[in-house]
Amino acid sequence: MYFSEHNSEEFTLVEEFFFLVDAPESSELQPIHLIAQIDLTEFRFTESELQKLRRLARKLEFALSDEFSRQWAAASVVVEVRARQSGR
Repeated sequence: MYFSEHNSEEFTLVEEFFFLVDAPESSELQPIHLIAQIDLTEFRFTESELQKLRRLARKLEFALSDEFSRQWAAASVVVEVRARQSGR
């Protein structure tokens, strides 16, 4: 995605986690899915700053994935700058 056509008002920073955990009341693993979003409007990032934020988010995604994989057998992490959906 190229940011030159957009400004930070059209994006959110998203962290999404999925992992399986042992539940005391069950013999089966239970899925956990969490999503956190930050609207980037208030920050008024330039195109260059958005590109840096995107690279930083990718590095954070790799670091979190590595750490989660040490704790849980099945884990997925997504950290990225996404286009903001209508109505949010």
